[in-house]
Amino acid sequence: MRTLVVLSMLLCAVSAFRLNEIRPLGRLNASPRSDCLGVPNGAQLPHPVNCNQFILCENNIGLTLTCRSSHPHFDRCSGRCVDDILVCMITDCNGAPNPPPTPTDPPIDPPVTQPPTTPEIPTVSTEGVTIEPEPTTTTRFVVPTVP
Repeated sequence: MRTLVVLSMLLCAVSAFRLNEIRPLGRLNASPRSDCLGVPNGAQLPHPVNCNQFILCENNIGLTLTCRSSHPHFDRCSGRCVDDILVCMITDCNGAPNPPPTPTDPPIDPPVTQPPTTPEIPTVSTEGVTIEPEPTTTTRFVVPTVP
């Protein structure tokens, strides 16, 4: 019986240490996540966007946790929060660098511009129309000559 009590106390101490290391800061976000489907309970996955966060999977539910300020970056290989920012640049545990992010939005095609079209000049028929000449007036100026 005494061994059972000591063992229980030891497990509680280990659990408390582990929770203290990864205690979330601020609000908890728990939601079903496709990346937690089929993953063993307790699995810790890197957050898809923030290096200082990770996802703790329990029963296909992902709980977003934030690393403490003393160890602000999640290391996907060790499953722990560490102080080395270089772990954010590793995609696999063999040290391969992250590829550049791929855009998720479809590319925006530039608007298609039509070449300007020459407007068609309307034709007017003058058949049967008489055009009168405008009256002309002539003004004569006389320039005086000085003797």
